[in-house]
Amino acid sequence: MPKSDIPGVLVLHPRATRHKLCRALLNHLKESFNLEVQESRFPGQTRELARSLPADFNGIFFAAGGDGTLHEAFNGWADTGFAQKLRFCPLPLGTGNDFLFSINRNFSDIRTFLSNPLTDERMADLGRVFYQTDQGEQSRYFCVGATTGFSALVTERRSVLARRVPGQLSYLLALFLSFALWKNRSVRVESSEMPHQSETFFNFNAANVRHYGGGMVSAPDACPFDGTLNAVSMNLTLPQAVRALPENFRGRFERVKNVFRHGMQQPFEVDCLPACPVQADGELLGRTPMRVECFPGKLPLLLPSILNLPR
Repeated sequence: MPKSDIPGVLVLHPRATRHKLCRALLNHLKESFNLEVQESRFPGQTRELARSLPADFNGIFFAAGGDGTLHEAFNGWADTGFAQKLRFCPLPLGTGNDFLFSINRNFSDIRTFLSNPLTDERMADLGRVFYQTDQGEQSRYFCVGATTGFSALVTERRSVLARRVPGQLSYLLALFLSFALWKNRSVRVESSEMPHQSETFFNFNAANVRHYGGGMVSAPDACPFDGTLNAVSMNLTLPQAVRALPENFRGRFERVKNVFRHGMQQPFEVDCLPACPVQADGELLGRTPMRVECFPGKLPLLLPSILNLPR
């Protein structure tokens, strides 16, 4: 493929450079795009780099990492008021690639990006979550999902443990501690589409895609191209949640009582008592109450064109 004049900025997550195909991918992209490569060296730097793009930038932003790298990139773009006419190309060089996997499981394999042309342009939905902090209400856009309850509590504990415990072990330890120390909460969902409340609450997911946490089917009806977020509220006790884990992993919620699912197009609010952490795309944000909105077709994507495979 001859090199084009299309400009590209590629931001590498530090761990992406360890991937055995990282160098081959960079060389492949440099043959096709006028590419500038930068490495993010601290949390939030990818967001800063996206925010600092020239106002007239009309090219491709390659987010080389996982869901978190893409999350930072489009939030930096949002900080500019979505000024630049760019497209995002997420490259699966990170540990979590649920966004790409949910679109097409082949997209979570970097070899797909090496062997197929980047010509498939799509507009994906984004969600936006408002949450509470010591500085007042803040917000963040998300592409995978925003959650509160057990999953956000695991994210909160892992953010502390990761400073001392390496890799996947920090996640497993955070998961164990969250199960061991879990205390029931009540939940209230204010919505014109799915209002409800319960004195028993385990987890709430405002999902944009089907998969979360390395392939778990957390929202089987979610699709990032249908203009809708899929709300999944698990109003379960801890023993009920543990027994439901196999069905939860496969997304077979119809077999579990007190799990409510609904497509949400209108804004809605979720509140818990006591207040609970809020996370989006794996980033710990703040606490409830949280308010969620859907923005259909907001995220411009550039993906590999794969013939004879499901989109």
